[in-house]
Amino acid sequence: MNPAELLELIRNGEDSLVEFKRDEVSNHDLAKELVAFLNLEGGTVLLGVEDDGSIAGVARERLEEWVSELCRVEIEPPIVPLLSRVRDAAPGRDVLAVRVTQGPEEAGETSVTCVELAAEASVRRRPERSPACGRRRLPWGFAPSGPEGPRTDTRTAARRLAGLSGRLRRQAVAAALLALLAGACAPPEAEAPAASGRPPNFVVVFADDLGWGDLGSYGAPVIRTPHLDRMAAEGQRWTNFYVTASVCSPSRAGLLTGRLPVRNGLYGDRARVLFPDFVGGIQDEEITLAEALRDLGYATGIFGKWHLGDGPRYLPTRHGFDHWFGIPYSNDMMATLPREERRAAFLDPKIEYWDVPLIRSRRVADSDAGAGDASEDAAGVAGASAGEDAAANGIVTETLEQPADQTTITKRYAEEAVEFIRAHADEPFFVYLPHSMPHVPLFRAPECEGHSEAGLYGDVIEEIDWSVGLILDALEEQGLAGNTVVFFSSDNGPWTAFRTQGGLAGPLREGKGMTWEGGMRVPGLFRWPGAIAPEVVTSEIGSTGDLFATFVGLAGGATPDDRPMDSLDLAPVLLGGGEGPREEVPFYRGSELYAYRVGNFKAHFVTQGAYGLAGERTERDPPLLFDLALDPGEQWDVAAERPEELAEVVSRAARHLAGVEVAPSQFDLLTGAD
Repeated sequence: MNPAELLELIRNGEDSLVEFKRDEVSNHDLAKELVAFLNLEGGTVLLGVEDDGSIAGVARERLEEWVSELCRVEIEPPIVPLLSRVRDAAPGRDVLAVRVTQGPEEAGETSVTCVELAAEASVRRRPERSPACGRRRLPWGFAPSGPEGPRTDTRTAARRLAGLSGRLRRQAVAAALLALLAGACAPPEAEAPAASGRPPNFVVVFADDLGWGDLGSYGAPVIRTPHLDRMAAEGQRWTNFYVTASVCSPSRAGLLTGRLPVRNGLYGDRARVLFPDFVGGIQDEEITLAEALRDLGYATGIFGKWHLGDGPRYLPTRHGFDHWFGIPYSNDMMATLPREERRAAFLDPKIEYWDVPLIRSRRVADSDAGAGDASEDAAGVAGASAGEDAAANGIVTETLEQPADQTTITKRYAEEAVEFIRAHADEPFFVYLPHSMPHVPLFRAPECEGHSEAGLYGDVIEEIDWSVGLILDALEEQGLAGNTVVFFSSDNGPWTAFRTQGGLAGPLREGKGMTWEGGMRVPGLFRWPGAIAPEVVTSEIGSTGDLFATFVGLAGGATPDDRPMDSLDLAPVLLGGGEGPREEVPFYRGSELYAYRVGNFKAHFVTQGAYGLAGERTERDPPLLFDLALDPGEQWDVAAERPEELAEVVSRAARHLAGVEVAPSQFDLLTGAD
């Protein structure tokens, strides 16, 4: 039986086993369509190889290619040990296994049999809260088996396949291959975006100091990120995605305001980020993405690091968020050790070395707000009376821990975000999940220790990946996956000064703090089943600053027209209907434009290292010019060979600067004593 015949049987609801001839295993179009059917309703395609004889090299290569590119799972002979691992893994969802049997080489056949995994391992319901990391597992969760687990024969499995395809038809998923694959990833409860009757939800997961090369889908050689890789496979992966600054605070400001940090003062030439007790922060006149969406009827929550000011007037609940659970600044601030001991502390971190507070803040109805509702501890963190803030502004703020237990903080951020999603499942919501990690000091949950072959840093990244899986699962459980845009990125490049604890920029040059590509080009993953086609890799240029216009537009709103905005609407690319609107990217360090990209060409006017790496400040006259399409690592200066392109970039940069009015720095106010 060939794949086409199999699919016809499945469509017609016939009982059947699944068989391929060896030379048909590499038929990618039909294989993709088969995966679409098998992967319905969150099910998983599991491939293993049972060696009944020698395996021809070409056949094995085809199988490996099929597995890695289409099924996105591991291939391991034989299948029995593979199923044994499945028994011990965490519970997930209804699972189908594809059993691949290699016949003797001279027989020239490869048979593939679909069986329901319940034949080998019973499927049970996912617990309310899965443990972070847990045992090493395949990219999706599987159910542990018990001795009483039911056994299901292959004819029952075939009927199961037929039933699934029937539900697919009832959901009117398009017959085209990409639409099939998209429908495979959406839960049956989710409506198509156009038919849902309400605007989409938005979830932004923002890592701290994660590098372009730290995810499996971006080429990480050792770190395993199956849930983020699933996002890439089920949505769009952007290879030219940028942040608005190469360090924490201004980068977050650019994402939330849709404006370059130099326009709103959220940058610094003396202090590059905000520190505890600085008098500056995000100003009241700024309109955040949370404020814009809340005005459109969205519930808004932030679960993680804020870093746009720690005084009461600067906290998230004063700038559009209904709820905040997180820390006010970086996890390495409020150090308790002498300066000379701090570097060594990163190698063996302890919770008590950093007195960072964990805060909960929420907006309440006026009748519920009062000074007595707020913890007195919050006053010390906020620098003013939290009780007065609550009474005057309907905001209750309390310090939950100080120091925060950073070993569980990644897990708790994700769990709080999931609870918010469940609580607001009946209304549009915006969830902003800015993780504290992998900013040093690195902490991970006890169950994640030793989880990654990449050491402590790998453990941290894989726990973040687990948190993304928790969010995706929650959306599916609530029937919201098909009406929710999920986005993942990082606030800047990896902190390479910390070597093995600082992550990888992949092929890009340098890292955090610098205007080389490794400092400001970051992963960009979008997932929206049914609206964003799966398995798309785009080289269009985008920026975290573009989320403002994109999300507000998708929500039915408009960007502010009373101020200069730098945010562009990426919806034409996301929805597959047009080209990207962004051709240019400015690279600022503080108030100064260091580099500028137009199309594939990037000119450096000033280069400067950071954190003891990559040299001192050097003004470049003539500017350096790199063709990023051919040389993303910025190794070969082509200014002399491409004078016309250099002139164009310089001209566009000058035009950009002419349109920017640099606001006074909020960071350089420091503590008010300077």
